[in-house]
Amino acid sequence: MAKKLGESCGFEKDPVHGAAMSDAPASSKEKVITCCLGLGLLVLAFAVVVGLGLWTSSRSSTAAKTPDAPSVSSEEAWQRREVVGAALDIPFKLENRPDTARRLMSAANEVKPMLESVSMWEGEQGANKLRVGLNRIEYKAGIVPNLDGAIRGAISNSAAKLGDTDPKYSATALRISNLDARKAVYHTKIQGADLRIDVVVVARGSTMWQLQIFLMDPTLAPVVDRVVASLEVLPP
Repeated sequence: MAKKLGESCGFEKDPVHGAAMSDAPASSKEKVITCCLGLGLLVLAFAVVVGLGLWTSSRSSTAAKTPDAPSVSSEEAWQRREVVGAALDIPFKLENRPDTARRLMSAANEVKPMLESVSMWEGEQGANKLRVGLNRIEYKAGIVPNLDGAIRGAISNSAAKLGDTDPKYSATALRISNLDARKAVYHTKIQGADLRIDVVVVARGSTMWQLQIFLMDPTLAPVVDRVVASLEVLPP
C-alpha cells in the first residue's frame, strides 16, 4: 500500500524513517491519503495554476511593462543563471516571488507541517508569449518526493483548471545532474490560442525542484527546449 500511495500522490515515506503506511491504523491511512494528495497535487498544481492565472490576467499590461525586452533569438540575451540551488540558461531574468510562495504555504493547510519551505522564481518574454518559473520545494526530513506522482498531479490539476478533465500529455524519465527527473509536455488552447505547458521535476533527498514553462508562441519552442536541456541541480 505504501508504494501505491506514493506512486499516485507525489511523495512517499522514506523507508529509513518511520513505519510503513500499511502498518498504520485505518484513521492514520486516511490522513496519509489526504496529506499525500495535498503534497503531490496541491503543491505543484498551485504553482502551475497561479502562474497561469497571473499570466492570463496580465496579458495586455505586460507588453507595456517590457517594451525593451531583449530578443530571445539574440545570443547576447542568453545567460547562465543560478536560482534556488539550480542553474539554467535563459534569455531573461527570473524574479523572486515570495508573496506567491507564502500563499502556497498558507493554502497547504494540514500538509503545511510536512513542508519546510517553498521558493518561487519567475520571468517572462514579451506580452506573455513565454513564461518560465523555477521553484524549489523542501519537505521535512523523511518525506521523499515521488516524481511520477508529482508530474501527474501537476498536469492533471492545471488541465482541470482549464476545463480539461482528461488531459493527454507525454511524460519521460531523464537524468539531471545524475539525479532522477521527469518531464511532461501538455498542449491545449486558452482564449483560442495554442498553449504548451512543460513541467520538469527533479529531486535530491527531501528537496524537489520544479521547472515550469508556459508557451503561447510556437515559434519560440526551440527556446523552451534549450532552457529545459540546460537545467542542472547544483552541488549541495
